[in-house]
Amino acid sequence: MTPSSIAGDAVYDFWEAVTCAKCHLRFVPDGGGLPLAPFWITECGHILCNNHLNADQSCSYCGDRPINLAPLQREMEPPISDWFRSLPYAIDSLANSVKFQQATTGSLLKYYREKIHKQRSIIEQFKKERAELISLRSINERLQQENEYMRSQLEYSGNSDPGDPSRPTKRQRLDYHGDSFSSPRRMSTPVRPDRLTFPPDHQEPALSRSDDGYQHYTIPPNERPGSSRFKQSVH
Repeated sequence: MTPSSIAGDAVYDFWEAVTCAKCHLRFVPDGGGLPLAPFWITECGHILCNNHLNADQSCSYCGDRPINLAPLQREMEPPISDWFRSLPYAIDSLANSVKFQQATTGSLLKYYREKIHKQRSIIEQFKKERAELISLRSINERLQQENEYMRSQLEYSGNSDPGDPSRPTKRQRLDYHGDSFSSPRRMSTPVRPDRLTFPPDHQEPALSRSDDGYQHYTIPPNERPGSSRFKQSVH
């Protein structure tokens, strides 16, 4: 059953209950038709007929002053017209208002819920990328430290080995002489002659001191150069 069917079946009309708050003159006279006197609605929320208006602009029912008045008629502007609407129509209008407001609010809540969900996904992705960046930065710093350590070790080992020809130190200087390189600190070693082999019966020369104060070897006659014994010992 709809509100319109309820209003159509109902005998009661709210306008039949509208009367003057002071004398209870009915707005709708018996048998219908126009009101017997002009009616007014006060700012304080009371209905008065034209016979009970006070000249001092006070409400003859509650005494409130000063008050504004509006002529009472079936066709009025909201929100005053809503006060005289039939209750089923008012409830139906209220239900439609509630449905409209709920649908609008629900759509707005759905939009913000989806937006929050997307923002959370972006934040979680950002946290993950930030953790990966921190990890990569830590690995990069550790690799740089290891690289610096290895470089210092290589430099130390290269400078501490003077015999390495590929890494000459500051003290090493090569001079070019002809077709070869030589170092000024390096002396050439003379070539030794073949050693003489003495016979088994070789006698050591005797030492004798002369008048000059030096010791001299005394070589036997047969050991002197030119003798046959000397030649045999040389050969």
